[in-house]
Amino acid sequence: MSVLPVLSLGFILGMTHATDADHVAAMSTVVAERKRLRSAAWAGALWGLGHTMMVVLVGGAIVLFRLAVPEKLALSLELGVAMMLVALGLRALLRIRHETHGHPHPAPRDGLRAVAIGLVHGLAGSAGVALAVLSQVEGAALGVAYLGLFGVGTMVGMALVTALLSLPFVMASARFGRFTRRLVPLAGCASVLLGVLLAYRICVTEGLLF
Repeated sequence: MSVLPVLSLGFILGMTHATDADHVAAMSTVVAERKRLRSAAWAGALWGLGHTMMVVLVGGAIVLFRLAVPEKLALSLELGVAMMLVALGLRALLRIRHETHGHPHPAPRDGLRAVAIGLVHGLAGSAGVALAVLSQVEGAALGVAYLGLFGVGTMVGMALVTALLSLPFVMASARFGRFTRRLVPLAGCASVLLGVLLAYRICVTEGLLF
């Protein structure tokens, strides 16, 4: 494949990658705490930044040095994502429980949590992305450029996804304050459920532990 189609493909696949179920579930627990579309989109972009940093770093090393990633290691990293989903969901549930009892928690402003979530997702997915690059691209330099454009696409895609995710929370917060308290537990429960299902698939179906 020539340079332009490869880089364009990387950007497009990066945008679609942002819509993966585990990404959406994780960020739904973050945008639930934000009351503005701009703030939610910024959190998504920061998630994409963390994701891009890890994909370029780890995936770039795999592409440049033609490294082989053991299957058990790849599954273990994916299990880390599953555990993070459960933790984020439980955190959202505990937060709304504390607020219900009159102990409000201020919304985060530094975005470090969004970056950290992106780093974990990027670490778990970098091997798969890099292997896909190796099968399509000839030349390490072009492969690393592909990863970079994939990351930029992911940042743009997640910014759009989180902005859309935040719409129900923003509208509910502006008009129906009590309804917001129902959306946050819903996001938390969805994150926990997806994390448990993902962990079961990794540990049992794919044979990480059994």
